[in-house]
Amino acid sequence: NSVLRKVLSQLEDILAEMKNDVNRLPVAMSKIPTVTERLQMTERNILNRLLAARNMENGDKAASTIIPGVNPAPPIVYSSPPTSTNIGSSVTPGMKIQPKPISNPGA
Repeated sequence: NSVLRKVLSQLEDILAEMKNDVNRLPVAMSKIPTVTERLQMTERNILNRLLAARNMENGDKAASTIIPGVNPAPPIVYSSPPTSTNIGSSVTPGMKIQPKPISNPGA
């Protein structure tokens, strides 16, 4: 009987912690910059880049899905390749992702 009370007390403590976390969540979420702010791109340029990447994977011409009136953004080259430890990880709030410029020897 005392073991049940102890377990119940621990569960109540955990539930109280979870409620506090949920109450703090809206404030924490409001501090996270939007995707467009973090990438420093417009929504339209983000869509163009996603469509171009999908078409390159499929072997299609990337220009066929470019949204009219918008110049596609250059591809992002990161200074270090993704590793199993950083794939799918979240970006630290306030962290800006800076793309590395691509040198174009043919231009």
